[in-house]
Amino acid sequence: MKTPAHEEEWYDRISRSGRRAAFLGYALIGSFLLGFGSWAGMALIAGAIVTPGLFVATGENKIVQHLDGGVIKDIRVREGDSVEAGQVLIVLDDTQAKAELRRLYLREARGEAMRIRLLAEADLTTMLAWPPEFAKYEGDPEVRAILDAQMSTFTARRRNMETDVATLQESINALVERIEANKIQIAHTQKQAALYEEEIGAKAQLATSGLVRKSEVLQLQRGQAASSGEIGRLLGEMGDARERISRAKEQINGVYHQAVKTAMEQLQEALADLQDVRERMRTANATLGRIQITAPVRGVVVKMRYHTPGGVIEPGRSIMEILPVDDTLLIEARVRPQDIDHVKIGQDANIRIVGMNARSTPSITGSVIYVSADAVPDRAGFNASLDGNSRDVFIARIKVEQGEMSRIPGFHPIAGMPVEVFIRTGDRTFFEYLTKPVMDSFSRAFREL
Repeated sequence: MKTPAHEEEWYDRISRSGRRAAFLGYALIGSFLLGFGSWAGMALIAGAIVTPGLFVATGENKIVQHLDGGVIKDIRVREGDSVEAGQVLIVLDDTQAKAELRRLYLREARGEAMRIRLLAEADLTTMLAWPPEFAKYEGDPEVRAILDAQMSTFTARRRNMETDVATLQESINALVERIEANKIQIAHTQKQAALYEEEIGAKAQLATSGLVRKSEVLQLQRGQAASSGEIGRLLGEMGDARERISRAKEQINGVYHQAVKTAMEQLQEALADLQDVRERMRTANATLGRIQITAPVRGVVVKMRYHTPGGVIEPGRSIMEILPVDDTLLIEARVRPQDIDHVKIGQDANIRIVGMNARSTPSITGSVIYVSADAVPDRAGFNASLDGNSRDVFIARIKVEQGEMSRIPGFHPIAGMPVEVFIRTGDRTFFEYLTKPVMDSFSRAFREL
């Protein structure tokens, strides 16, 4: 029988040394470190730039402006209303535009009437007749007054010209009558001179024989000479009268010529004024046609800046914006300047819809189609500095195919919907991710400031 001191316990065979356990622990840790190191140095992890973005229309919001501006008469839409292309948004007061168009209309009527009158004066017609197209003015008393005034002007000018011509014609007629009278008197004087010649011939022979006194012959010769002188005087008067007739006829032609010249000069001025008036009328008609401000595209009214009838819209200022609903939507992402060198056209991007459940909503894939050439102000404040001031960002636009959109059941994006964009960059190992900050720190270290 063994004594208790020599009895063998069940745990006596268990090794009391910790070397084996330590070896196994070190082996496990070493295997883990070796495996992790191999994975960290060889396994590639996809890199990405994470940035916020939102859906935007292809053509962006359509700004509604007005070339001329004006006073608001009626506002027919409100912020958030859906509108169709061509739908009236705002109606401006047309009082001033109509008054200007009416003033130009009367100027055009006056110019047309003046043109017809001056053409008639240039043609030296005796009657002024309005063309058939002037029938459109019959029911307008103001235009009727303009036509009557032009008719009175034509009549007065025609009367003045005819009076001047008649005065000259009367002087011509008087001169013609004087010439005819002189012709008769010359014929009578020539006959008298012939009688003197005959009587002188008869008495000259008698005077030679002494039967008649010589003084009688001399008296007859004096009468003959007086007749010849009278004939010369009458012929001189006839020449003077003919010259005066010629001058009077030239004056009559001058009256007609001056009337035609004046009419043509005034006609050129009237035509130039008429052309100017018609250009102004086209502008006034265009202005009146812009009284109704319409929607350029189908969409939703946003950023409405005028809400009060009677308010004044400044020329060229933005009145409201139309958010298009038919345009293709893109995703516009804002990229920090320090990340822009990793963003290129054609890169893939994963998009997560911010407002939807991340667990049940799959991400969709798109492609970068645009990168801005320069930084732009970040109005959304995404890249704000510590002091709250906005900094510049680069804009990247990403296109998502319709097939990708359909991966999310019932998803219909609208402009302005926020998203989170993961723009894929080059693959790197986990070790490179760990060492890059250290290497960057070393690259900036030991530099004299």
